[in-house]
Amino acid sequence: MSVGYNDELDRNWGIHFLRKTKSKDTLINGTKYGRDIEDSDSDYGVDVEHAQKYNPLTRNRPISIPFRKSKIGKYWDNKDTDYIQYTSKITKKQGPTKLIYIKSDVIKEYKDNPIERGDYPYDREYTWKGMTREECKKLFNTYIEIPKDKVEVWERIGKGKESDWKQILI
Repeated sequence: MSVGYNDELDRNWGIHFLRKTKSKDTLINGTKYGRDIEDSDSDYGVDVEHAQKYNPLTRNRPISIPFRKSKIGKYWDNKDTDYIQYTSKITKKQGPTKLIYIKSDVIKEYKDNPIERGDYPYDREYTWKGMTREECKKLFNTYIEIPKDKVEVWERIGKGKESDWKQILI
């Protein structure tokens, strides 16, 4: 869970998407500080988050995933962890209308070549275990980049929990 952000809706819509499109029927909400969605019958899981302050589909560069997910959470070392990034706002009345889905195998191809970019402050009260505040800031500004032709883009069709998802081309 992001600091100061309740991601319950994100998790619920991620489960909805995966059940409808990937036949993942045994999914549950993950732990507070682990993967957002987990499979009760396997080691499969998913990290879910929003694209922040930009639309990754219209930017002139690859899709970015925070490298800290790999470094701190070890999501792609010995785990099968897919990634969902919402590109539309989620509210209680209106769920997401579009998302990016990246398979764990694709992420594993690119995770060992992180890109350091940006100078966002590291404003959290704590540091990650064994790291200085400066190391945390550097990690916070490091990303895994995935080429757009390696990701799936999905659009939700319909309203509410009865809606379906359609894969679209970008």
